[in-house]
Amino acid sequence: AAVAIAPSYPAARLNLALLLVDEGREADAGALLDADPATPPGPDHAAVMALVRLHLGDLEGADAALQQARAGNTALTAVQSEVEGYLAARKGAWDDAARALDAAHEAAPRDELDRARVRAWFEVGLDRLGRGDVPAARTALAKVVRRKSALVPDDRATLDFANAALQVVASDEPARATHALQQLIRGAAYRGGRFATLRDTGLLYSAYGYLRANAPQKALQALGQVRGDLASAARGMARFARDLIARGAFAKRDYAGAARAWRQLADADPDDVGSRSNLAAALFAAGQRAEAERIWSALVAGGSPPEASYDLAVAADHRGDYKVSWQHLKRYLEASPASGDLARERVRAKERVFGFGAGGGS
Repeated sequence: AAVAIAPSYPAARLNLALLLVDEGREADAGALLDADPATPPGPDHAAVMALVRLHLGDLEGADAALQQARAGNTALTAVQSEVEGYLAARKGAWDDAARALDAAHEAAPRDELDRARVRAWFEVGLDRLGRGDVPAARTALAKVVRRKSALVPDDRATLDFANAALQVVASDEPARATHALQQLIRGAAYRGGRFATLRDTGLLYSAYGYLRANAPQKALQALGQVRGDLASAARGMARFARDLIARGAFAKRDYAGAARAWRQLADADPDDVGSRSNLAAALFAAGQRAEAERIWSALVAGGSPPEASYDLAVAADHRGDYKVSWQHLKRYLEASPASGDLARERVRAKERVFGFGAGGGS
């Protein structure tokens, strides 16, 4: 049966509109509020209208009504916070959504609001984890863990994954945390196509954990399993892992092994001047000095990096060609004026001992 509300009872009209929204009768609530009242609509009317417009999917109308409610200092702060929270969520502004929905739930607790605020903190936690903001991710995800039952099953699985990934990033025992993450994503809860991207993300986190644990070979094994949209990110991490392998080999004086690893990187990306320069350094240390000098000379001809000129100077010193060494050091200092005093002193020493540069000679 229809319910008639006298225009002289605006509070009753607002309360009835709120009840209609709770019953899912948003259209009836909107019609009730649109009825011409005896007095001009106030900020409380605007707050309830914002809620109705929101539930009807009229985000622009909801936002306009919300601005009216704010401007008039509505007493219905819980309703205002609820609308603010849902609008922020629709816009993907999850931090604002979480704070507003927390305020709305604190003022007027409801199961629907509880689920919405938990979902908002869940999104905040995932976003902060993805950005590498460990403290903020931990804080947000801790709020969600306390109300995990408010999430749907797939989101609960994602929450467990996020907390495991957080451990990989932050734990003092990255190898153990990485093993736990790998065990998790191999479990039955993560099977099926809908979790394919999550599993690939888990492999990326696993690779990062192995890199933290100084196990770059294991990182490469994990990255080699990544498929789909994240394959490009995996290739980028794999380059970093191979560079670590090369640096580790070089530190152990396994110059041939370091050269193999850096050659792989240089062959895969000819524009990677760092890997080419490092390859030359490994070859030089391994006794393949002619090839090393060819690589450094090509880098100098290409204009980068300045260190290649310094390396050519060292190579020239080794074969006793001190004038060529002096010339390379001069180029190095011209290209890199902020370089340390060592190169500058070597230039001066050669000029003192051999007379290079005297009388304008070169």
